[in-house]
Amino acid sequence: MVSASALPPGRVGYPEYRRYGEYICQAGRAFRNDPRYFAFYANSEVKPEIAAVLGRRDQLLFTPETAQQLRAQGEAGLAAVVEQAVRDGARPPGRPQQFYLLSTPDDERTITLAQPIAHASSGPGSGFVRGQRYTSLAALKQQPHTTAELLRHQREN
Repeated sequence: MVSASALPPGRVGYPEYRRYGEYICQAGRAFRNDPRYFAFYANSEVKPEIAAVLGRRDQLLFTPETAQQLRAQGEAGLAAVVEQAVRDGARPPGRPQQFYLLSTPDDERTITLAQPIAHASSGPGSGFVRGQRYTSLAALKQQPHTTAELLRHQREN
């Protein structure tokens, strides 16, 4: 089973993904089963973009020096994202972060659902994401309309 991680509700995760094609979290954060895809949960819905994980770095400082080092190591894509995040002041420069480079919304490696998956306000699916949640890619590809349907598809797979 390939797992996709629906990330914790947050005001920055999904907009940062849309802007930079990445997910940034605290250094050392553990994700179960080394996920190959990330889904984003925000505004009471699982967003339609299921991004492929293209790379991961832990303990990464968001500084111009880090961007230079990455560029020198042949990681121009990662360096460009770090440079843009530094310019935008997206992360404090002195605090190490964990960084996932993801396929962008228009990348062919990104799986795009027909619609977002709406969160059910009560009953099955209530309190859908706390901390982080995992689901199978197969369940997401069933194109559920609600988180209750997503949970049902997950149990079936």
